[in-house]
Amino acid sequence: MPKNRLFPIIFILFLAAYYPAQAQSAKLAAAWIDRDGLWLWHEGDAAPNKLAASAGSLQPGFSPDGKRLGYFTESVFELTILRLDGSVERRIVLSRLISEVAWLDDQTILFNTRTLRTDEQTLRTAQNDDLWRIDLTNGEVRQVCTDGQGGQFTISPRRDRIALVTPGNYADQSPGTVSTIDRDCQKRTDFMKFPVINTASSTVYYPTVQWEPDGSALRTAIPDPKLIYDGTRLTQLWRLSDKAQNIGAVQADFFGRPTWSADGQWLTFLRRKGVDQLSLILTGGDGKNPQTIAEGKVGAFSASQWLPDVPLFTYVNGKPGEVWLAGSTTAPMRLGTEPAFQVVWTPDSVAYFYTTTPGLAGALRYATRAAMQPQAIAQVNDLRALAAATIP
Repeated sequence: MPKNRLFPIIFILFLAAYYPAQAQSAKLAAAWIDRDGLWLWHEGDAAPNKLAASAGSLQPGFSPDGKRLGYFTESVFELTILRLDGSVERRIVLSRLISEVAWLDDQTILFNTRTLRTDEQTLRTAQNDDLWRIDLTNGEVRQVCTDGQGGQFTISPRRDRIALVTPGNYADQSPGTVSTIDRDCQKRTDFMKFPVINTASSTVYYPTVQWEPDGSALRTAIPDPKLIYDGTRLTQLWRLSDKAQNIGAVQADFFGRPTWSADGQWLTFLRRKGVDQLSLILTGGDGKNPQTIAEGKVGAFSASQWLPDVPLFTYVNGKPGEVWLAGSTTAPMRLGTEPAFQVVWTPDSVAYFYTTTPGLAGALRYATRAAMQPQAIAQVNDLRALAAATIP
């Protein structure tokens, strides 16, 4: 048999061997919002269960134990917590529009907010860079970081610390910041300040931060403030533990920012190659020993997305919905055999969910990482949000 015919077989065996106990014990679940409502599906269900009408619903998310589902209804500023049988556990009316929302634990939700503003007759959304906490045991809603002192947030793997990022202000050139607080939203540590990043638009730039697996440190990539105008400028790589430590630098495209694998050992980013070409680069976690994984044209090539807890990543290259899967030691191969849009992985990377079309109507499917054989779930009408989980 030719060597190139052997590779897909070997690669699938590799995927099946990765955390086999997880793959065997995982029970899958998905929640999504489309034009027709909020839906819930469990592995083995003949059809999904409609939990609510959509009516502006956004951001469905499972609790860590998989026993509750939360979603935000923008039209009435309301956060709803459902049990998985569809019964309402609690409705909480908020005073602001939610921007990001996440479960800190099974009884606590964190969120930040945004404000609609009109600038020169243009309606736009402005982030408030705040942080709020909801205690589901009593329904208390409390602002724990005032406006400007919160920001985009990332919860540590142990759920005992929260990273906060503010972007700075271009008008007065005040710097951005990276900080952490404890799970009680106290004991703040300010790690670093960075120059505000020019985006050539009204959009502000929030650097991505990633926790190391044991939660002992953060990693972040800070681009040169004028990278968008000069692609040869470098992006600095930082590790934040007791202090901020510069661990390397890479030449990355502004729209293909560096991201680390879950274990922090690997890094991917896009690099501009000529006017309309991009290269996907894989390096060690410090930006050294680069290797080119794939190349493609601007507009047909996406930045990579690491799977939640294994050293594998996906990217789009070629036709719309043509998703590829690769790894730190594994060559690229197609993720399935059909176009895949809005791909969402379960937190344990056992399976992925996707829709077959980017338009108003399409099929929602899932496949396990080991087999990559698509399984039908339902038809969706204008898929707006999708969440996936494995239920104990």
